[in-house]
Amino acid sequence: MSAKFPHLSDSEKFPGIKNVDPYAIKQTFDYTRWEPGTKLKLCNVNWCGDYENVVKFEDDAARDAYFDALDTPIHVLESGMRVLPKQSIKLPVPFDELVNYNYLMVEFAPAPVPFAGEHARRFFYFVHDVEFTAANTTSATVELDVWMTYINRIDINYMMLARGHAPVAASNVDEYLANPIANNRYLLAKDVAVGEPAAVQSTEFIPFGSGTKYVLIATTIPRDAFAALGSVDAIAPSNPAFYSTGDRAGADAGINGAQIAAGGIDYSGLNLETDPTASNSNATPNGVSVFAVAGRDFAEFMTAAVAQAPQIIETIQAVFMVDESMIVKGNHFKALAKGSMTWRQLAATGKTWTDLANSGHSYADLDRFAFLYFGTGQNGFDCWEVQPNNEIIKQLHFTKEDFNYPAKYAELAKLYTYPYAAIEVSDSAGNASIIKIEDTGALEIQKRVSLAYPFIRFEAFLSGVGGGEPNEFTWKDLSDREFRESLPGSDFRDFNFGFDIPTFAVYQSGYDRFRLHNYNANNVKALTEKETAYTNDVRSANTAYQNELAAISKAYTNADASAANSKNNANRSALAALQNAQASNATGQTNANASNATAFTNAQRSADAAQANTNDTNATTFANTVKSADADLRNTEDSNQTTVDVTKLRNTLRTTQVIAQNSLNDAVTAKNNKASSDVTANSVALTQDITGIDNEVLDSQIWGTLPTDAFQAVSAAGSPIFAGLSAAVTGVAVEQIPMRIAGAAISGMQSTPQNILGFGNNTAANTIMKSVNTRKMKKNNDASTTATDISNTLRREVNNLQTDNAVTMANTQNANDSGVTRKNTTTSNANAQRSRNTSVANAGTTRDTSNANAQRSRNTSVANAGTTRDTSNANAQRSRSTGDANAQRTYNAAIANADANASLTRSNAQRDHDTARANAGYSRDQAVENAQRTLTAGLEMIRQDYLDRRLDPPIKVGEYAGDPLPDEFKWRGVQVKVKTQKPGEIAPAADQMLRYGYTLGQLWNFAGFNLMQHFTYWQCEDLWLTGGAGVIESAQEQIKRILRAGVTIWSDPDEIGHVSIYDNFLEAHA
Repeated sequence: MSAKFPHLSDSEKFPGIKNVDPYAIKQTFDYTRWEPGTKLKLCNVNWCGDYENVVKFEDDAARDAYFDALDTPIHVLESGMRVLPKQSIKLPVPFDELVNYNYLMVEFAPAPVPFAGEHARRFFYFVHDVEFTAANTTSATVELDVWMTYINRIDINYMMLARGHAPVAASNVDEYLANPIANNRYLLAKDVAVGEPAAVQSTEFIPFGSGTKYVLIATTIPRDAFAALGSVDAIAPSNPAFYSTGDRAGADAGINGAQIAAGGIDYSGLNLETDPTASNSNATPNGVSVFAVAGRDFAEFMTAAVAQAPQIIETIQAVFMVDESMIVKGNHFKALAKGSMTWRQLAATGKTWTDLANSGHSYADLDRFAFLYFGTGQNGFDCWEVQPNNEIIKQLHFTKEDFNYPAKYAELAKLYTYPYAAIEVSDSAGNASIIKIEDTGALEIQKRVSLAYPFIRFEAFLSGVGGGEPNEFTWKDLSDREFRESLPGSDFRDFNFGFDIPTFAVYQSGYDRFRLHNYNANNVKALTEKETAYTNDVRSANTAYQNELAAISKAYTNADASAANSKNNANRSALAALQNAQASNATGQTNANASNATAFTNAQRSADAAQANTNDTNATTFANTVKSADADLRNTEDSNQTTVDVTKLRNTLRTTQVIAQNSLNDAVTAKNNKASSDVTANSVALTQDITGIDNEVLDSQIWGTLPTDAFQAVSAAGSPIFAGLSAAVTGVAVEQIPMRIAGAAISGMQSTPQNILGFGNNTAANTIMKSVNTRKMKKNNDASTTATDISNTLRREVNNLQTDNAVTMANTQNANDSGVTRKNTTTSNANAQRSRNTSVANAGTTRDTSNANAQRSRNTSVANAGTTRDTSNANAQRSRSTGDANAQRTYNAAIANADANASLTRSNAQRDHDTARANAGYSRDQAVENAQRTLTAGLEMIRQDYLDRRLDPPIKVGEYAGDPLPDEFKWRGVQVKVKTQKPGEIAPAADQMLRYGYTLGQLWNFAGFNLMQHFTYWQCEDLWLTGGAGVIESAQEQIKRILRAGVTIWSDPDEIGHVSIYDNFLEAHA
């Protein structure tokens, strides 16, 4: 069917004359009521038929007022026609005019029919195309603008909003940032994003511990014990003064005023208490007390502790530093004595209150001045028991300015969510946590502090991330006291930053520790020991002195009595000695006479016996000599015969050896000459064979294809063999030549392959050279074998000749030795006969001479014995007379000596008595002086030992632990950074949001389209709508399609295309 009648199917016929019965249906309509008067208004609008941009007037009246106000011509038709959508209509407008418009408003007069009412009197059309028809007629293709025509009569009962400006208008940045987790409903759907928050827009460092410093000292001394530490006193050394105690041993034994004073300080007044159950927090039994000293006082406090109560130092387990925000100061107490200046001393410094208040002066100066201002005398250092201060460090609030967005993007609340922006919290150790702003509520940085050494720690955490109510609970301490505690209900452990509270050691002077621990030992005890030793030594010396005096007196009395007794004894002894001597002299003479007679008789008999013995001895000696001479003769004859035989054999041997050696030398020379000739012939043959092989190689046609260096390699291939053979036989013994030739040939053959490497990859040349090498090796092996055989034969024949020669020489040696021996035997026999005869003659002469001598000796001995007897008798008589005279004189002298000795002994005893008393006094005085010097020197030695200890190295007390660098660098804390995506990443996302709003994906409680200042974008996933004021179904479906596809709805049609996306926020919203 024709396109002009689309409502008819192919089987239907268009009504015409032939098939129409005009009278079949009775007409009752009064056509006279249908009056002409349809109005057409052409205009231009800023939207088009793709429905990407539409206008939403408040109502139809506002819409009609807008179009009525347009200054464009209105054409009134002279017919009552109705224009249908998507139709072509002929308008009584020239082409030149109609072509200038893109929009058509049609207003129909009310239809003169029942139920017509006043609905849909105006319809709006897009003019898609125009076509010239006549001079005053133009055909226009138009399409109904369903949105403009019906939207004000549509009711939207349900909408699932996919994207649009509605959540943009419903979200306020300031309200959102005030409590993000409570105001993020429309901001969390995944949206356009091209990066991660990496650009730092603002930052705040929140220091931990930057305030006034306190040094906490962990010690085993309980707080109450600081008042009973005792005190020290300065002491000066003094040497002792001595006095006598008045008793027998007390001379100089008393001591006054001695003082060692080693170290110069008296520590006897110090006390030290320890509380084994100490707990500074009462939460854990950590065993130590912790107290705080102002940081500005710490150095002075430690100096005072060293000076006033050094026992404190060694009780220190650790010192650690905190600031005022980390502790709650508890019980206050004073410790040690704090020095102060007098007004006169202060005036001497030239300082005034104004001077001291200046920053250039120390806290110690200010403290001293303040103390002087408010009081006088000594004061102590301020100390406090402390508890951890667990409180909020800071509440974090963020404003738009922290994110540093350009003003055109700053009102987009979604840009303050992840991944467009985030909060990074990092600590000084580089630990960082990323926090999504939309997950936060009342964001706070809280802290927890533990001061229970050694379990000390500082932890900061973020609360308010993820929501949640605080958890309240009860906690009991060691005393069962209950405390109400709370923990954030948020995920605070995920955003926890732990910091060491570093501990520090203190150093005690090694000298100070030595002085402290050795005061009693080296002062009190040592002084007591040394004074006791002195007293003991002096009293011992005094006692010894008194004992010595008593002993001297007693010795003198004993000496005098002994002298008198000795004199009486000497007199009696002298008389007895005289009488004994006279009796002995008489007896001596009688005995001498008897002995002389006996001695003469014995001498006569001895002389006779000696003569008889000598005669017998001489006879026996003569007989033995004859027998010995006969035996020596026979032995010499036998020995000489043996010598003759040996000599003959030796002579023959030497002669034969000379002849045999000459024969051997001739035979070996001949054999060597023969072997040398054979070796030379073998070498020549080998050389000829090798040369022949090389000539065959050189004659090969293959060499025509090789380079010059290849011929050089061929020529060099054989040269190592020939050179080696020549060198091998030069200057070598003949029997070694064969083996040398074999070795040289093998070495040459081994080097030959290295000389043919120049052939490279020439297969033919390599094949020839391999054959050459094989043949040369075989010739060389044959020559080597021949040379070996020649060498072996030579060795065997030479060995045989040497063996025969050795046998001959041995036989000759034996024969010669025999002849020499026989000749020696003859000479020796003759000599033996002469020796025998001489010995017999000499023995006879010796026997006769010896007998004569024996007779003369016997006669002389008898005569001498008689003379000796007579002389001895006369001597005995004279000795008796002299002995008696001597005994009398000895007696007289003994009596005189006894008197003299007694007198001398008494004199010596008196002198010994006087000397001993004087020496005893000297010894006692010297012993006392020595004891005094020993005491004084001993005290000084102790002092000198202390001087050496001043160089003792310092002793570390406590331990270094934890990381002090954040304090040293002055950056302990957390840094809060506001991060966003980089500008190049924010811009595309923000521009999309400004143009199309936020992705939502939620049910939207629809209340109107125009939510933004100029335009509002809507894109729905699903919606329910009805034509409340009467809208055809096709129009409803079309409007659904428009909203599902996404549409920008404008409140002012003249702004379409003329307003920037950056100017769309309502002023109140901005």
